[in-house]
Amino acid sequence: MAKTRATQSAAPEEEPNDVDLVLRHVSREFPEELARAMFAEGAGIEVVGWAETQLTARQRRLDRALWVKVDGVLRLLHLEWQLEWRDEVRLRVFEYHSMQALALAAEWSARKLTTPVPRIDSRVVLLSGRDDPWPESVGYLTSPDDAPLCGVQFRVEAVYQTTLAELFARDNVLWWIFAPLARDATPEGMREVVARLKKRVRSRRQLAELASAMIVLADADARQRGLRTALTAHLPQELVMNSWLYQDALKQGREQGREQGKELGELLALRRALAATLTTRGLRLTAKRREQIERETSADVLMAWIQAAVTAERIADVFAAR
Repeated sequence: MAKTRATQSAAPEEEPNDVDLVLRHVSREFPEELARAMFAEGAGIEVVGWAETQLTARQRRLDRALWVKVDGVLRLLHLEWQLEWRDEVRLRVFEYHSMQALALAAEWSARKLTTPVPRIDSRVVLLSGRDDPWPESVGYLTSPDDAPLCGVQFRVEAVYQTTLAELFARDNVLWWIFAPLARDATPEGMREVVARLKKRVRSRRQLAELASAMIVLADADARQRGLRTALTAHLPQELVMNSWLYQDALKQGREQGREQGKELGELLALRRALAATLTTRGLRLTAKRREQIERETSADVLMAWIQAAVTAERIADVFAAR
């Protein structure tokens, strides 16, 4: 594995963008597919569950950590969704590794566990960038170049560099949503991926999640090939409208928030996103529930409600989340 020198830049906390938010939701809906997409074909994969630790509770962006057993060995799979490469990603992954490794070591010690402390496996899923292939691993190193490795190494999954055939070969519905970013994506290809999803996904709710994610990714395509229209032409109208509603909710909330301050803007965007997600799921909002959303002033609580709304079958379960 090639070493990559650490930079001196800081790793500022980024605000979740629309792509990040929708990918976070859809990955929680399909954890098995998420895990299988990350590891070699034929590996024994068992998803244990999403990590709920003091670290993930304190930093909202770190809730993309999934406990997975790979060939019987427990590890923590940590994902970063990245629209474009930024060098501070290296430091952010290193920061997560360091904090999480210390937290896990302390937990294992406090519980007097005799099993090895699980290793942390980080992947950055990159949605746009350079044409040249990425190395097998990149990283953030704290040791000199002539010293043994000290730091963190991680893989970059450059989905925008794949072809449609390569995506389909994974036979993974979660990975098919990246079809609008494939280097050979075409309107005909979008028709094929929608047809494949309709055959594989039986739940209309899950199809809505995948369809919404694909439309958001088509809008984010750095090659600007305008594939949204090709996708929406082959999707049920209600799914299309719901995905637009979700995007418009975020956009309108931010536009209003710019006039009233950053903090209020985030709350407005989250409230609208929650209402749109509930509508997508077919969970009806009563006047009392709408009032409850408007009264809520904690961004963390609103985010918890949004995440619960992705899978909840009853609206009461959404508002029970904290």
